[in-house]
Amino acid sequence: MNKRLRMIKKGAAYGLILCAAILWLWPRKGNYSLLPDTGGSIQKAVCSVNSARRALLANAQLANHIINHLPAYTEVILAVNDPSAFRVAYDPFPGRVKFFAVPSEMEMTIWPQDPFLVLCHPSGRKRLLLSAMFERADDLRVAQLLGEYLDWPVRRSRFIFEGGNIVSDEEFVYIGSDTIVLNAAQRGQSAVRTVRQFEKELGRRIWVVGPSPQPIGHLDMMLAPLGRKRIILADPNWGAKLAQQQLEQSAQEVSDFEERCRHMFLGDERTTVLYDRQERKAEPPDTRGLTQEAIQHCRAIAPVLDRIAEEFVRKGFEVIRIPYLSVPRNTPSTESASEANETAPWIRYPEITYTNVLQETGPEGRRVYLPLYGWAGFDQTAAGVWEKAGFHVIGIDGFALSAMYGGSLRCCTKVLERSY
Repeated sequence: MNKRLRMIKKGAAYGLILCAAILWLWPRKGNYSLLPDTGGSIQKAVCSVNSARRALLANAQLANHIINHLPAYTEVILAVNDPSAFRVAYDPFPGRVKFFAVPSEMEMTIWPQDPFLVLCHPSGRKRLLLSAMFERADDLRVAQLLGEYLDWPVRRSRFIFEGGNIVSDEEFVYIGSDTIVLNAAQRGQSAVRTVRQFEKELGRRIWVVGPSPQPIGHLDMMLAPLGRKRIILADPNWGAKLAQQQLEQSAQEVSDFEERCRHMFLGDERTTVLYDRQERKAEPPDTRGLTQEAIQHCRAIAPVLDRIAEEFVRKGFEVIRIPYLSVPRNTPSTESASEANETAPWIRYPEITYTNVLQETGPEGRRVYLPLYGWAGFDQTAAGVWEKAGFHVIGIDGFALSAMYGGSLRCCTKVLERSY
């Protein structure tokens, strides 16, 4: 965001205390509408892959985990700005993985989720909707080039948004309140009018999830819609209790987790320092003892999430809670998934969330692709929640590192097409 919009947002943020408010405005039949996060099988997705020659957070190994866990029928497009650094070592399904070459002078992050949305027409046509403004690296330009690569129309939205703050099932779109506050202030209009305009653009009824400022930066880090008025919602208090229990019963396991996070931060234990293009030093953060800080932070924000849960229940939703753990970040919430190419002061400890997932429904039932962080007590508990909710769980390892930069599985993987 530029400084002007940051000031607008700061001034207006406290003007909207809104939790799960709904406006009954049905889209006209035959319009484009937002591709849901639920239902159907994932046919096409895109990941952005940085090489170690171009970025601090080189995520080729993580992208490899994602590709290998998605089903064989899913076509995966890898956006790369250093093509010579990559090759497919083994491809049992020729043509499944495609490389989309971005101009080498362009900087991109590993989060393709944020700069654009996918809109679908009942006829099957797709188009990309780009945020009106998006200043993180060259991610917006990468999204434009992706549209050209896919031969899909690309349109610029009148609204500023980040895809991580918008999630959807087949009936509703859920938007984090910070996005509504920002756009209402920027356009000088009411939140209600802003929501109605968003509904027309996204083709579905909208729930605004608040309050603002949001307790967690992006909505997909705290809420996963399941469809039929069911959601899974982050429970920081459960996360704090689970972490405290682990500290009391197995302090060494917690200490080992903190140490692994520190050692893996630069991608290789043998690497102790790196320098970016501006000669700024990047060193692993000191993660020792930060679990205790995470416990305190989660206890502080837990009442806000509890109130959100209560409001959804009052509106007739089934709310399923799941553990969440993080430390406070030092940046505005809309920048929580910030540049993965740079070291920044908010990078200290993984944001352990189990709502930042991929879902699909096929002949064998409902499946969830669940990020795993290498902390067994949390990973196993979260898997149990999803199983109880009726999903076959496919865990994908290696997300502690990406979570230290503010993003998880859904942030790294933009679903482009589903088959129903």
